[in-house]
Amino acid sequence: MRRRIDQKRLIPLVLALLVTMVGAALAVPSINVKVQGIGQGTDMIVHPSNVTVTWTLDQNNPDILNGIHVVVANDPGSGVLYIKFYKDNTPVYEAAILLNGNGQYDITELYPWDGSKFDTTNPISINGVSIHTLNETNTVYVVYQGQ
Repeated sequence: MRRRIDQKRLIPLVLALLVTMVGAALAVPSINVKVQGIGQGTDMIVHPSNVTVTWTLDQNNPDILNGIHVVVANDPGSGVLYIKFYKDNTPVYEAAILLNGNGQYDITELYPWDGSKFDTTNPISINGVSIHTLNETNTVYVVYQGQ
């Protein structure tokens, strides 16, 4: 009789152990991913290797901008080159050039910053724009986005 009581006590213990083992086998592992911020890396990818931006001012009135000419050395022939104008850390204007392998591009329009994104529906024509409009900028970035 005593043996039967011991067996009855053992059954819940075995079931508890079995449930614990099954639960451990079905547990979802924890996966941690560390994301590095943009610009925080130590390696720099340089492509295209050299970009020259030339400002063309009006000959009669140097306060008027007539154009922006961009020369891309080693033009990859694909991707987009962005010219971004900033005032401190705030975007002001952006120009986008679709690279086609030509290596020389003229920017004719700037897209103004509307507070949350660049407004591509209301571009500003560069031809004849006052450079005082661009005086609100103090930093120009050239960014290449490959395809």
